[in-house]
Amino acid sequence: MFGSTQRVGLADSTLEKETYESLETEEDLEQILRGLSMPEPDREAEEDVNSTVPCAICEDYGICGIEIEDQVICSLCSKTDAIRDQRESAKTGLEKHAAKMLPFSQQKLPLIKVSQNVVVKVTDVDRGRLAPRNVLAVVLSVNKFGLYKLGTKESVLERIYSRNEFTLSDSNFIAESDIPSSSLTLRKASALSSGSKQGFVICHCKRYCNTKRCNCRSKELLCNSKCHNSSACKNK
Repeated sequence: MFGSTQRVGLADSTLEKETYESLETEEDLEQILRGLSMPEPDREAEEDVNSTVPCAICEDYGICGIEIEDQVICSLCSKTDAIRDQRESAKTGLEKHAAKMLPFSQQKLPLIKVSQNVVVKVTDVDRGRLAPRNVLAVVLSVNKFGLYKLGTKESVLERIYSRNEFTLSDSNFIAESDIPSSSLTLRKASALSSGSKQGFVICHCKRYCNTKRCNCRSKELLCNSKCHNSSACKNK
């Protein structure tokens, strides 16, 4: 193989050629293998390990200790302390940045009192094709974290809102006493306030639309301009 004969058996082992050429039985091979001397352990290294000073934190005997303020700390504890210090410095930096940005945020978005009307934006995912882009609501309460509980004429909105999710209304059209006790999502409240749902209901009936097979009649809706072109429809 590659210009030389392939070595098989003992020729491929770490034994020298003179050692295994005189072997005749397996017992001779076992005797040679038993006679191979194992490396003796380093007694000096063990004495050094046993003589090291224990770590001041975990009290383990570490070889690679770091001497800090007349105390020996192992490398693992020193790395743990360094990581903890970096996390504490990062937390302190974030708190300073938040304290710096809070006045700018309060100046741009002033606090809104209870019973004031606000305009909540409805996302495109929750809005139907004919539904308005905003919903008028009133502030019911404000918690200690600055989050607002809002309510519409249809119901109380389920989730709480932060200050940047709505704007102040010019006038107060809704009072707190006008809000029912039931709770709904913003999507359902938007659909109820506008009378529109997400998408249209249409049917493709051929004639009268006078049975429950009609998609519009089954949902108790009248056929619209997007339905069939049949003039004989009975559901208009």
